Amino acid sequence: MNLIYLGLIGAAVVIYLSSLNWRRSVKIVLLLLVLEGAIRKWALPQASQLLYFLKDFVLIGAYISYFSRPKSKRRVVIKAEAITILIYMSGAWCLFQAFNPSLGSPIIGLFGIKNYFLYIPLMWVLPYLFPSEEEFYKFLRSYLLLLIPVGMLAIAQYFSPPDSPLNVYARDEVAVAVAGQAVRVTGTFSYLTGYTVYLASCFCWLLPLLTMEQPLFWQWLTIAEVLLVAITSFMTGSRGIMITLVLMLVGYLGLQGTTQFSKLLRSVQKLLIPSIIGFNIVVSKFQAAIDSFWVRTSSNNDVLPRIISSFTEPFAFFV
Repeated sequence: MNLIYLGLIGAAVVIYLSSLNWRRSVKIVLLLLVLEGAIRKWALPQASQLLYFLKDFVLIGAYISYFSRPKSKRRVVIKAEAITILIYMSGAWCLFQAFNPSLGSPIIGLFGIKNYFLYIPLMWVLPYLFPSEEEFYKFLRSYLLLLIPVGMLAIAQYFSPPDSPLNVYARDEVAVAVAGQAVRVTGTFSYLTGYTVYLASCFCWLLPLLTMEQPLFWQWLTIAEVLLVAITSFMTGSRGIMITLVLMLVGYLGLQGTTQFSKLLRSVQKLLIPSIIGFNIVVSKFQAAIDSFWVRTSSNNDVLPRIISSFTEPFAFFV
């Protein structure tokens, strides 16, 4: 019981400190999303479960600070009624599922509600996180630098044996996933899914940076970051991340083509050289990762059933 009280006091302190500066707190959350897994796996594994909730308390403090501001200082950007209706419908559905007896415990349902809805208010917060577009660009450029050490760690994990201290999850009792003879890398993240989502997010941010004017130093850094996304995506052994990256690239170029065809041509020209360089490096230096990925892809035919199950699985609890 004393530990519970201590945890509640700690949570209250974190929420209070986070409410002092909501912009700084949101940026800390973005940093924790990348580093939290490393802290849970290697620095403080004994406090893994508590650290899992740290970013949530920081975010709650940021929300309290932002939404308690005068309305004149927090203009509403998103006013679409359709979005509000979807949020209410999703909330009703999740509440219904949270207390489904088939789950075994309503606590599991409450955790699910937290995971789905805690980040929704960011739709209103993020537009005011940066005072100007230039500030956003500088932050994004700096934030993506984290991809370099994270990607290098993932490469080191790939070439290390499954029982290496580098290849652990946030819970020791969970077996490390492998593809062929190599591990499926997780970088600094607690589990594989978190790393694949991180790679997809970084690729989404890197695409426009690749096609915009930047100083030469930052251009080469951006190319290096894209290479790390491509290389370590193969090392995850995840087919979903590869499909996502392809769809993002096609969608990005398609949007540019529908708005301004000349802009599309310029983007293709800027992407051509980095693509050739990246292809040669990946094929010549990391062929083993490609082979492992290809073996896993060709030996399993469950892609379509797994996609369909993502939509049908919630209804299985009613059976």
